[in-house]
Amino acid sequence: MAAPENSAIKLNTAITRTQNLGHSGTGTDHFIYQRVSALALVPLLLWLVASLIASGGEYTALLQWLQQPWQSILLLCLIIAISWHSILGLQVIIEDYIQTEWLKLSSLLVMKFTFWFIVIAATFLVLKIAL
Repeated sequence: MAAPENSAIKLNTAITRTQNLGHSGTGTDHFIYQRVSALALVPLLLWLVASLIASGGEYTALLQWLQQPWQSILLLCLIIAISWHSILGLQVIIEDYIQTEWLKLSSLLVMKFTFWFIVIAATFLVLKIAL
């Protein structure tokens, strides 16, 4: 009679040890956000390539093109989508391959601050040209 009771205690102990490990509930959201950002990038990149080809590559033509409101808005959307997609992808790489917690956390912080700095700087530059 002691064996079933003992095995139940062992099972309960194993379950207790694994309750806070693994699945955090955000994996599906992260997966969906990365796919949505990738889908947003397809038409935006096609628009950018077509616009650059149509401009002929001349500097003044590109400036005139960027001064149009819709072109500036679409370029800002492209910059944000590229940054968001990159942050999501690099976050997965950092979380999966860096084992030291302080290094993982500092890498994530540096990566996110760098991308948000790029987004803010690019926004100011696009607005400076557009206005």
